[in-house]
Amino acid sequence: MYTMRANLMGQRRFLCYGVSRASAFPAAFSGELQLSEMQQWGEYMNKNMKKTNRLNRQGTGLCIIDIQEAFSKAIPQFDTIVSRASILARAFSDMELPIVLTEQYPRGLGKTIPSIIEACETRAPLEKVTFSCCGADGFENFLIRHEITQMIICGIETHVCVNQTALDLLSQGMKVYLAVDAVGSRNHIDYMTALRRLELEGAFPVTVEMCLFELLQTASANEFKAIQKLVK
Repeated sequence: MYTMRANLMGQRRFLCYGVSRASAFPAAFSGELQLSEMQQWGEYMNKNMKKTNRLNRQGTGLCIIDIQEAFSKAIPQFDTIVSRASILARAFSDMELPIVLTEQYPRGLGKTIPSIIEACETRAPLEKVTFSCCGADGFENFLIRHEITQMIICGIETHVCVNQTALDLLSQGMKVYLAVDAVGSRNHIDYMTALRRLELEGAFPVTVEMCLFELLQTASANEFKAIQKLVK
């Protein structure tokens, strides 16, 4: 039974990757994959398999940028951005993953929308005047304290504060995931150009649901049902 399963698994993988068994292993085809051949297969795959940039819980943080009162009438689909960012925040709270929240010059642009604060479980926003969140007091401490290596970003505006934050994080060697359905700009051309520019710089375009289900990995995760309700 073991050798039959190994044989089927090996054949399927070889066909998937377009590798002939003979080219991978010089030994004559025996009709079955023995343990030694499986070990050779593992070595071959470790050497040749392309590394992906899959999200995982370890080292992942959420950065919610400047979703403030003054933008409510200026940003197209503002309510959708608030809703999608709130889903991310509630899901991260359910998974007990770190969240950082920022406000750009709140005396002029107003406070963060209350539903965002509630979704973040009343985390206090970091105030800033720099466009990049990396210039906000406490932001670097957040990265270090939580050992962040992957950051999901959402917020406003895509071509200004979101863009410059992403560029700064990328320059530090961090993986950046841009939630394209939870960011916005006043002008569509700025929004689209920022998305394209950041993808060229190495940021990964994602959606809110894509992020959450990638972090969950399985329907048996403890938080699955709660998060499923959020996205329905």
